[in-house]
Amino acid sequence: MSDETVPTPGRPAWVLWTGAGVLVVAVVLAVVLLVRGSGDEAAGAPSPSASSTASDASPSTSASAAPSSSSSSEPQPSTTEPGDAQAQPGMPGATPGPDGRPTAPPVALDAQAQPADGVTAHLVSIEPVTGEATLPGEVGGPSLRFTVSVANRSGPALDLSAAVVNAYSGDALSPATPLLKPGGQPFPGEVAAGGSVTGVFVFNVPPAERGHVRLEVDLAPDLTVVLFEGSVPQ
Repeated sequence: MSDETVPTPGRPAWVLWTGAGVLVVAVVLAVVLLVRGSGDEAAGAPSPSASSTASDASPSTSASAAPSSSSSSEPQPSTTEPGDAQAQPGMPGATPGPDGRPTAPPVALDAQAQPADGVTAHLVSIEPVTGEATLPGEVGGPSLRFTVSVANRSGPALDLSAAVVNAYSGDALSPATPLLKPGGQPFPGEVAAGGSVTGVFVFNVPPAERGHVRLEVDLAPDLTVVLFEGSVPQ
């Protein structure tokens, strides 16, 4: 038997290379699967910053959609005083009367009143008469007949179609009943520029109430109401 060592037959080289290639492929696949899984988890999870942004934006959108408490459609409290809407310009010293019209302070029965610039009124006479009831509601008896003169120096003609004259008597200044007779005559429809007119007005005023008499002359809605007041001798 020879002393030479007989070599053990080894594996072929191609087998070794094949095994190494399989191992490398397995490692690469494992790495790819691991990376892909991490990416999918990252894509599926909500972003904290995006969630926070959406949450923060929601209140501002709600606030902008809510109606404003100071909307112009809501009624605003009025600052107008009760008398402001009715009060009209009048002569100096005039104050709003019960109906809101400017009313001048009373003047004496023999004085001159001024309903407007250039317009004057005065009582020509006050006569005791016996009033005659000719219309329903009239009460005849002891009465006073007032003749009122109106002069116009204002320039244009003055419309008197809406003129009203009222009388009051007694301590309580109770309204006196108007009468047509004897001799009642309303103002004409107007007084021309530079002219004057008269009207005659009869009121039932018992002698006991003639110690305090007031005559109210309202010539036109845009003029000041004037008052004549005093005692009428019996």
